[in-house]
Amino acid sequence: MGLEDADAKGDLLDMIELYRQAAKLADDAAIPSAEALIARIRKAWEEIQREKPFKDGLLTVRKSIGAELAAAFPEDLTLTADSRKKAADLFARIKGALEAVK
Repeated sequence: MGLEDADAKGDLLDMIELYRQAAKLADDAAIPSAEALIARIRKAWEEIQREKPFKDGLLTVRKSIGAELAAAFPEDLTLTADSRKKAADLFARIKGALEAVK
C-alpha cells in the first residue's frame, strides 16, 4: 500500500503514535478490563480526531484493526498480567505493521 497523499501519511503517523501509547497503556494496573482499556484508546482516538479529522483513506485499515481488537479482547475480559502482555504485544504488532506501510 503506497501513501502518496500527505494527509494519509499524517493520519498513518497518528495511528502509529496511538498504538505506541496503547502498548504502554496496557500495563496500567488502574485499568481493570478490556472494556476500560479499549474505552481509553477510543478516547485518545477521539482527541486526535478533534485536532485533525481523519480522511477516509485509512478507513479499511482502521476497521481491520477494530475487528482484530474485538476478536482478541472481549469487553467482559478482566485484565490479568497475561492478558495485559497479550494486549501490549498486539498493540506493538499493530504499530509495527503500520510502520511498514510506505
